[in-house]
Amino acid sequence: MRGYNEDEIADFARLTLDTPLHIRFIELMPINWSSGDDSGVGMADFFALSAMPGYLQNEKIAVYARADKNLTQVLKERSNEGQGMLDSAQMRRAFVPASEMRLRIEEELGELTPADLQTNGPASAFRLTRPDGLPAPGTVGFISQITKDVCRNCNRLRLTSDGQLRPCLMADGEADLRTPLRSGASDEEIAEIFRSVVVHKPFEHRLEDGIAPTGRNMSQLGG
Repeated sequence: MRGYNEDEIADFARLTLDTPLHIRFIELMPINWSSGDDSGVGMADFFALSAMPGYLQNEKIAVYARADKNLTQVLKERSNEGQGMLDSAQMRRAFVPASEMRLRIEEELGELTPADLQTNGPASAFRLTRPDGLPAPGTVGFISQITKDVCRNCNRLRLTSDGQLRPCLMADGEADLRTPLRSGASDEEIAEIFRSVVVHKPFEHRLEDGIAPTGRNMSQLGG
């Protein structure tokens, strides 16, 4: 997040040079989106803006956008008040596209080359080269949920902290798993719930239509 921790991107990637870690960076997503917007530009407009060639998708962004110096305070205040984390104006200031993350890493640590790694999910994996010329034991991955369509590679379900099964992180639909589990449902009945959720998994998110999940933070949504 710009103005919060974007200066640590290369530091995390550096860990892969000596250890077999798989570091993943994910673009800021509108989870528990706040209804407020001090600029009058909504989420659909933000999503459309993020898809403009040369703005966020450019592989070699020459100038980093201005950091929002008050972002840390904004996050603290909204968290204390139980509000949605960011509105669209604040998200535009905080958003760091995967292309910029990659550029920051390459400027400091050298070229990232595609890794021969099956990620079984939406991440694109890359590998650095060590100073001795050997490939790094770890990998660096990017999940470009906003600037690149990764939905077709998504094979995820999410189990919330209160036992609801969600087919898509970016949609509000849920199936109650806790109640049947606590009521003694059979394995086949539980399996049928999973099958139903998978069948109803959206083909793609609808952020471009201004539709985003509300009411839950990532700590509640689970992985």
